[in-house]
Amino acid sequence: MKEKEIQAMIALLDDNDSEVVNHVKNQLIAQGMSIHELLQETVLECDSEIAIENLMEVIIELQGRDLISDFQRWLLTADKSLLEGAFLIAKTAFFDFDYKKYVASLDKLKKEVWMEINQHQTPFEHVSIINQILFIQNKFKVVDHLDEPDLFSLPYAIDARKGNIYSIGLLYAIISELLHFPIYPVDLEDHLILAYCRDFEENKILLQEDVLFYINPEKKGAIFSKNEIDAYIEKKHLSPEARFYQPASNIKIIKSILKVLSNFKSIGEGYQAKLILQLIDLIDQVES
Repeated sequence: MKEKEIQAMIALLDDNDSEVVNHVKNQLIAQGMSIHELLQETVLECDSEIAIENLMEVIIELQGRDLISDFQRWLLTADKSLLEGAFLIAKTAFFDFDYKKYVASLDKLKKEVWMEINQHQTPFEHVSIINQILFIQNKFKVVDHLDEPDLFSLPYAIDARKGNIYSIGLLYAIISELLHFPIYPVDLEDHLILAYCRDFEENKILLQEDVLFYINPEKKGAIFSKNEIDAYIEKKHLSPEARFYQPASNIKIIKSILKVLSNFKSIGEGYQAKLILQLIDLIDQVES
């Protein structure tokens, strides 16, 4: 469809006839992301509040469909990259962030760590260097406002130098993944910790016996042992399941974060909430 035809259809979005408006919306949505930029530009230039509201509904629907398509592609990849998964979570709230900007920011952090690494260092020294770069030099921190959805977003965490346990935990794991350090997320029931394992091997299923020690990103990368997990489980009155002690797959970590995010009252029952539930359902279909 040519731009003039699209503009003519957009002009009908403040029509009094709801059937006309709905027909136009469906026609615009059918064009897909190819008209996304044009619609955004039109919103900025539009004077009609009704037309703006209808335009935003079309834009949000296009963004949601695009995210679902990207998520389906991610689920079909062999490695299911943690970085890509984290960015897909972020797109549920911040669709238009500059992907290349944040990849460059992560690459910069990776290089800062890499410059301090040598082959003679122990795993404990590797963790100490990561902690120094992330929490001392770059001043990243975990804040305990778990009910603020923005804090789940990796791009937000990179910009603000703060996030919740999930976004900062993902940041730590992603930097480690980029450096081929055997550091992986562990899903500890409403908490995310990291496990330093014996070897880095992509797509390997890791068990508790593969873990050398654990890392708590909430405590600036403090190292701890299985005993602390035992105490946490006892405090929370949980059964000591194997998953609390061993690295989770990337798909399980992403699903766990989406489930926590879906429970927030601040998310409500609007489009974002429905979108998150759709992503969880897509994972369920793959796992079944």
